[in-house]
Amino acid sequence: MMIMVAGGSGLLGHHVVQQARRREHEVAVMARTRRSGVDHAVDLCTASHDSLTELLAGYDAVVFAGGVLDEGPAHVEDRLRTGYVDPAVKFVRAARDAGCTRAVLLGSYFVHFQRLHPEWRLSRHPYVRARLSQANEAREVAGSMSLATVQIPYVFGVAPGRVPEWSTVWVKWLRSPFPVVVPTGGTAVASLKAIGDATVTALEEQSNADIPVAEENLSWKELILRMAAASGKSPAVREVPTHVLQRMARFGGAVAKLTRMPAQILDIGYLDDVYRHEMYLDLTAPRSLDAEIAETVHARR
Repeated sequence: MMIMVAGGSGLLGHHVVQQARRREHEVAVMARTRRSGVDHAVDLCTASHDSLTELLAGYDAVVFAGGVLDEGPAHVEDRLRTGYVDPAVKFVRAARDAGCTRAVLLGSYFVHFQRLHPEWRLSRHPYVRARLSQANEAREVAGSMSLATVQIPYVFGVAPGRVPEWSTVWVKWLRSPFPVVVPTGGTAVASLKAIGDATVTALEEQSNADIPVAEENLSWKELILRMAAASGKSPAVREVPTHVLQRMARFGGAVAKLTRMPAQILDIGYLDDVYRHEMYLDLTAPRSLDAEIAETVHARR
């Protein structure tokens, strides 16, 4: 297949490109910034439909692995739409009109859990709402072209010059003298390689499914202890009871409103929604991620 990967120079896209080439597919990389390994420097926010359709003509498949939250004065909802939703929808629509037969959108496992457990009210968070809109609107414009959505949990691994952004705060905390406290819930985790594998397989099978990917399910405490072990630390890690976490979140939300703090992608007042649940998935290929955990932690030195 001839595959165009939008965001192919990023953390996730790099591994999609690598895996597709290992399987002997012909791959081109699209990114906002021209750099080594980028075939087409295109800003999906400003590119016209006609120019994208012309660029994608002749390709069999596309992958949207992009998504960026630019800084600026605009409200976080608007920045999430501009960075995550609109580019994905524009890219999928152009791929459809260019005659591509299959596409994959790299999305979030928050969409899976919002649909499965609406009572958790995850959609109170701007980021989750944006990911829902991205998945729903992309599917609406896909038409007869197959569109699979790979639903990604917390990931471990690295790409050239890139590490998972979420890991930064935890690695810094583990290396600090401060006590480590974590929520009582847990999360599915996957390696970047697994995301690449799932994406290319979805293209090869012309899948039209939502595909959650997970290799381990870990409590937050176990996850942090594994990261600590990889960094050579052995901190005492204490779990915050759910009722305490809820009160902390509500207090933080009240302070944010009083101080007119800019809205965040995850609403401070409802952070307990995200962290107190066991966001576990059926394991697609169970295995230990100790090597990828160590790789992620060491990349932050």
